[in-house]
Amino acid sequence: AGWLLKPFRIAMAPLASTGSQSWTVAIAPAVILLVLHYVWVFRSDTAFEEAAAEWSLERARRGPEPSRPRPRRPASPTLLPLAPTGRPATALLWKNLAAVFRRRRVRFVALAYTALLCGLGAASLAGARGIAQGAAALALTWAGFAVLLGPQWVRNDLRRDLRQLDVVRSYPLAGRSVIAAEAAASTVSLTLIQYGLLGAAWAALIGEPAGTIPLGERSALLAGSFLLLPLLNFVALLLQNGAALLYPAWMSAIGDGSGGLEALGQNLLATAGFALLLALLLAPALGVGLVVMYLAGRGAVGIGLGAAAAVALLAAEAAVLTGATGTVYDRTDATTPGVKW
Repeated sequence: AGWLLKPFRIAMAPLASTGSQSWTVAIAPAVILLVLHYVWVFRSDTAFEEAAAEWSLERARRGPEPSRPRPRRPASPTLLPLAPTGRPATALLWKNLAAVFRRRRVRFVALAYTALLCGLGAASLAGARGIAQGAAALALTWAGFAVLLGPQWVRNDLRRDLRQLDVVRSYPLAGRSVIAAEAAASTVSLTLIQYGLLGAAWAALIGEPAGTIPLGERSALLAGSFLLLPLLNFVALLLQNGAALLYPAWMSAIGDGSGGLEALGQNLLATAGFALLLALLLAPALGVGLVVMYLAGRGAVGIGLGAAAAVALLAAEAAVLTGATGTVYDRTDATTPGVKW
């Protein structure tokens, strides 16, 4: 068993290193293992791939097999009912949220998450530092991924409605209202995911000694992130929805799940461009927030004031971006020949 698990240990050793010296020692065998895999893949026999290609061709010649109807489970009721009166754009927001938040699903997730928080908090307070720290690191890592890549993963907004853009354009709504409602739906979904990950990390570290960051400052950082993330996500999703309007064919190819290596390349280019634009938009807000926090002094008060200043500037940027994207929407002709919405 030791020899069978040796390649896996070699591959994981750099991730478990505790310093630059141990990482340098561990990365060399991992690179050698990677090169050996590379050589093996390109020198391996292609008989399996050829047989799979022949089978796929034969199946395509036979045509699609008749599908058997499956009994469908009745849909769970929506979490919140839609009021018969109110702002018309709210209906778009409700529609996109109803696609994600169903009463049965929300109840199950809430119970599972509560049990997870209790388990992590108990493990941290009981002194199981290895489990708690590992869970906190994993949660913080995924929270970072959710901030950077979440706007591309969560798509219950205008990108899903592109194929029915002619219907949406027929609604007597201003473009600014449509864009705000569409982006707000994905913002709610993505923000709740990030809140859950950050809350899990906080619970896993609740029993940690003060160290460099006391519990009060950790709680202030959590509250500041809770205040900042909705606007940050809203700005990021405005960029995604604006790109869907400006480049519908490109965004449709990325989001429909089809394609091969070319779709991977499109995803990489779109991610790089999105990250650059988001960084340019966040730089002023981050700079102002850090200056205010520095002037107010380190502590919970300084963190709170810095987060408030950053939120105010982000809100101004979101308003400008919403208006600009709404203008593009108002000028968009969903019946343009040759455009695949």
